[in-house]
Amino acid sequence: MQFAVSSGAATTSGRVNAPVIVASRANFFARALARCLGTSVEVQPLSSYGELLEGLATGAIDVAWLPPVEALRAARLGVAQVIAVPVREGSAAFTSALFCRPGAVTTRVSELAGGRAAWVDPHSATGYVVVQAGLRAAGWVPEQLFAEQHFLGAHSEVVRAVLDGNVDVGATFVHRSDRGKVVRAGWGDRLVRILLEHGPVPSDTLVVRSQLDAEYVARIERALVHAPDVALSAAARELFEAQSFRSPSPDHFAAIERFIAFLPDAERARLS
Repeated sequence: MQFAVSSGAATTSGRVNAPVIVASRANFFARALARCLGTSVEVQPLSSYGELLEGLATGAIDVAWLPPVEALRAARLGVAQVIAVPVREGSAAFTSALFCRPGAVTTRVSELAGGRAAWVDPHSATGYVVVQAGLRAAGWVPEQLFAEQHFLGAHSEVVRAVLDGNVDVGATFVHRSDRGKVVRAGWGDRLVRILLEHGPVPSDTLVVRSQLDAEYVARIERALVHAPDVALSAAARELFEAQSFRSPSPDHFAAIERFIAFLPDAERARLS
């Protein structure tokens, strides 16, 4: 069995070594999954979300951690199904933030004209899609607002580019408590200034390819959601940085579909 995770996967650390952290935790999860299923599980570290989707479609990948946009595409194409979503601080949703350095002169989006922006990936919900929709909803056209836009492949790379001053702004995820306090964000415990926040964004997902043996699917769902297996749940909490897991609701992707519909035709086509 092949378990895949992209190097762009989000962790709370926001540190430059976040991909290393993800890889270590993915291996821990794979070992626990192998024990739970009684079969070998090999980790496939891929460089993009597109590769994950292709792997599911071709059968090269059996289980994957996908962001909501890619999970939606996989479901639409019939190549994968969502079996569990992580719950963090009681919620299975985020917002997406456009942020800059805390000491930056910029205090408003209107002051970004001619600036440089960093995004995670064209298919990243919190690292691109939702902020793009938020900017357009506020009357800003990113292609006209920014002189440069760069895709860096990982939330940690976006955070580093912003804080090192290589770009003016970036986008990443934010998770707030019921009282509005930031309890989890792509920048970890570093100080940033939020210029725009948009959401909610449905949580990332654990998916399995559509043709995976039904018994394996049932075991994974049972071990993570219905009757948590101690070892697998512990490994999953580490990898996903979540307190628990739940089955996806019927309208899990509704917010993403609304955001995608707000984008220009070319963007919608790329994400469809």
